[in-house]
Amino acid sequence: MLARLAACEAPGLRLFVLEQSGTGLAVALNLDHAGESWAYNTGFAPKAARLSPGLVVRQASIRDAIERGARRYDLGPGDFLYKREMGGECCDRVRIEAADGSPAGRALRIASLSRRRLRRVVWVRTALGTFRSATDRAGR
Repeated sequence: MLARLAACEAPGLRLFVLEQSGTGLAVALNLDHAGESWAYNTGFAPKAARLSPGLVVRQASIRDAIERGARRYDLGPGDFLYKREMGGECCDRVRIEAADGSPAGRALRIASLSRRRLRRVVWVRTALGTFRSATDRAGR
């Protein structure tokens, strides 16, 4: 997505800010091109979390995209309830990771896996279990 935006002549960058008494509570950053809008990043002040300010600015960015005639709005990866509740539809995504077979290549490949994906790697799960058991025994 970012490569496609960088290759075009005029990618759009839109920033949405939610403020209260001059203090920023949340921001949302969107990237736009050719009638499509991508929700790139959202941040909010932790003290305002109970007000869901991140969701407020994200919804404002969706309304803005609709008003400007966007044909597609991408909320990013992950099948989350809030996305479906806003009318989102799942689409297939592909993630490709490549590394050479050298020890350095294998180490970089392992380092690139997310914590959740690492839990699915049998030898990592076994090593973590062994480490936790040894730590528990040492702590007794």
